[in-house]
Amino acid sequence: MMFSALNRLDRWRNKEKAESETDVGRLLPDLPVIKGLPNDNWPEVDFFIDLRGGPTVNTGYGLSGYGVWYFQFGSSRNQGGDSFRSWEAWLKETVLRVRLCSMNGNYGPHAVLREGYFSIDPISPGKTFAAAARGAADWPALACADIINGRGPSGGGADFAKSRHRPSPDMSSTFVAVQCLFLFLWRRLVYFLGTFRDPFWGVGIIRAPIHEFLDNPRPAEIEWIANSSRRYFYADPFAVTDGTTTTILAERYDYKTARGDIVSFVNPDSGETNWKKNAIEAPCHMSYPFVFEDQGQTYCVPETHQIRRVILFNLDPARNEWRKDAVLIKDFAAVDTTLVRHDDRWWMFCTDNDDYDTTKLLIWFADTLHGPWTPHPRNPVKCDVRSARPGGTPFVHNGVLYRPSQDCSKRYGWALTINRVDVLNDTEFVEKPHIHLSPDIDGRYPEGLHTLSAAGPVTLVDGYRLAWTFGQYFRKFHRFFIN
Repeated sequence: MMFSALNRLDRWRNKEKAESETDVGRLLPDLPVIKGLPNDNWPEVDFFIDLRGGPTVNTGYGLSGYGVWYFQFGSSRNQGGDSFRSWEAWLKETVLRVRLCSMNGNYGPHAVLREGYFSIDPISPGKTFAAAARGAADWPALACADIINGRGPSGGGADFAKSRHRPSPDMSSTFVAVQCLFLFLWRRLVYFLGTFRDPFWGVGIIRAPIHEFLDNPRPAEIEWIANSSRRYFYADPFAVTDGTTTTILAERYDYKTARGDIVSFVNPDSGETNWKKNAIEAPCHMSYPFVFEDQGQTYCVPETHQIRRVILFNLDPARNEWRKDAVLIKDFAAVDTTLVRHDDRWWMFCTDNDDYDTTKLLIWFADTLHGPWTPHPRNPVKCDVRSARPGGTPFVHNGVLYRPSQDCSKRYGWALTINRVDVLNDTEFVEKPHIHLSPDIDGRYPEGLHTLSAAGPVTLVDGYRLAWTFGQYFRKFHRFFIN
């Protein structure tokens, strides 16, 4: 009873549209309607979508070639769209698994057409369900496109040991209900106190090449670059090396202006941390200055999603200046754009700021660096908050391509996952997690780790800590209510 009351309170507070009843006929007045149970007199139907909370056995559904499609939220024992609410969001789960499944169709008795993992809101099951429902709303359309283009199901599951769900507890138990109540209150308190703390990111150097992380999540100690400022933090480090000199590019975020720019400094081994301001110019917030080389030229693609452009800069070595070279993609809010040349083709990995930027991985490809760039037909090729968003330099080791990615399941920038790319071509993409890298809870930046960048014999990382900043709280208040 107590737990049911908490669920009703959560529904009332959030009023999520994803759980409200909708008159589809009013929204889609031109949609043909067939009333009654399926029978032999029905026209030919490709598939049914059952939105009643799970599959329903009905012999009439055998009339459809691709069976009955339904969404599955939570563990395999929780079929319905609401059943996960009973425990996963209230206890210690960090991700909610969502599947679009097909029953009794051409793919077999049960098949996974699409699968994804969404983060769980620690204080609201209602928001968790609504976010997952919105994120999966276009999956039937994507599955139809796969069928039309002769592609098989793109589901298949992430190979994470942590994705195994625990048996559901008995929520009718008074002890469990009281435990959930206290957990809910505790999380609300932590959330409130968190408004007075801000993340401060720092850049670090590890004296080991990036491929050594494949066998050891901490091949060497992190040497953090000093930063005593409370106004700025530094994150997203990438390096330019010419054999004798190493220049680090990074995002410098200004808490006073709430904007990031790209700064640099030379020779981190010297011990000096004189950051050069505005290494790259653009009329917007910038971050993630991804650096790479092609045909003897050094290029950088910083994140500029606010102006909806993917912009390529190249380095003028004579003047040591970055100049705008080209716009690779227009009208697209790409996040953490990462490029790699593999199998004689350029590949661009990113997420979309307009569509779950920590969860849905997108790929573009081109024969030459300057394009034209083509979106992958499977986009989004992956839907997993634990390993989708790019997090550093892709690299090849022993003939295998590896892709660092961010794990934002607990919070943004929490950890890293290095994925092994098994299939990458213009029709398919398959990767599996190889190793998970967590922040050092006893280190200077114990709360997060979200960039792994190759710099020859060393690797650059960043991490963050939370600091009590009442001044920043009042700046947020001023921007929200005054501006």
